[in-house]
Amino acid sequence: SVLPPLDENHPGLTIQTERGGQASSAGTFLGSIPQHGGTVTSFKFFTTDDDLPPPQSLRQYQTRFPKASLKTVFYELSVKYVAENETAYMITSIWRSAREAIARQDLPMSKPMNWNTSTRAYGYGHREPGKWEVGTYTVDIEVAGRKVASGSFTVY
Repeated sequence: SVLPPLDENHPGLTIQTERGGQASSAGTFLGSIPQHGGTVTSFKFFTTDDDLPPPQSLRQYQTRFPKASLKTVFYELSVKYVAENETAYMITSIWRSAREAIARQDLPMSKPMNWNTSTRAYGYGHREPGKWEVGTYTVDIEVAGRKVASGSFTVY
């Protein structure tokens, strides 16, 4: 389902502050996931020429991407957990341009037993480069309808 357009007075760049969250120096909102004992520790963007994300060691994180060569933008979400038990849940990523919601994805997030962190990368884009519109985009991450992370990137 398509979400309603953003209000014109909401530029998509404002750092949202909610109880239990913090704004990082990069303008990214990082919040908590209390029902799963987690706290978002990192939310970053990257791209690749392939349809799948590369290993973490090969990712070049950035918030500005050239339109001419851009196909897919990926985000990497990292969560730290206080409990050692296994947990699994769904995250919702909402991709917005400055004018409207362009995509909504419901995706799995999990942590095996005895791990204290979990990192996932998911993306949105086009099969061919050059299809993104120039502008600023915001990606909000929600768990059970509550925003737990948010960040922006620019296509130039």
